[in-house]
Amino acid sequence: MLAALAGVRPGTTCCPGTLARQLGTTPAALRPVLARLAAAGRIRITQGGHPADLAPLHGPYRVAPAR
Repeated sequence: MLAALAGVRPGTTCCPGTLARQLGTTPAALRPVLARLAAAGRIRITQGGHPADLAPLHGPYRVAPAR
């Protein structure tokens, strides 16, 4: 997961669907992993350009490394 996100240009985010395709899985299957990484401070989850908590989140969101 983190290796896949390492290719994200600084200051940009990645669609979880794109990330899932790179890893050969689905966005739904990635969600628990993303939640753990976000809680550990390893990645950032955003919605509408603002930091977001993945647990109650509905709708589109983006993922970025926590640089």
